[in-house]
Amino acid sequence: MYKSLVSTPKYSIEDMVIYGRLENVDGFISCEAEDPKSVESAFIEAVEDYLDTCRELGVSGGPKYTQSNIAGAFKVLD
Repeated sequence: MYKSLVSTPKYSIEDMVIYGRLENVDGFISCEAEDPKSVESAFIEAVEDYLDTCRELGVSGGPKYTQSNIAGAFKVLD
């Protein structure tokens, strides 16, 4: 997690890269790294680029859904 945004790294055997997509944002924002040591910096760069673009466009950046704007209930069935 960085600035309230998350991504789950995945590995592509075919491309031999580690990649991820920012979750819970409008649009498709991805990051890619060639080795495990570069994953965090690629993710942070993607977040910063996303937030910079949001500021330039005058739109709200950050996660679409947070703990404070989600409400609901669920029932556990036996």
